[in-house]
Amino acid sequence: MQSNAITHKEYQGSNQTLLAQSPYKCGEWATFLQWRESGLQVKKGEKGTHIIKIIKVINSKGKKERKLRVYVVFNREQVKEA
Repeated sequence: MQSNAITHKEYQGSNQTLLAQSPYKCGEWATFLQWRESGLQVKKGEKGTHIIKIIKVINSKGKKERKLRVYVVFNREQVKEA
């Protein structure tokens, strides 16, 4: 299963499918900043994989809305010691 290397939460739905189709064997992913904060560095020239997350926000009129947010994640195989 594909999961976040830092939070250990499994990715859900289409994100699970997107990440599983990558060429990487390791199922651990994280954002650039998450890797950096954990003391690792994304290797130069590596390309990230886009995932989506639906977030709930309150608009200026006080109504709840759902918005789509896109994140770029990198596989553990794409990082090295800082």
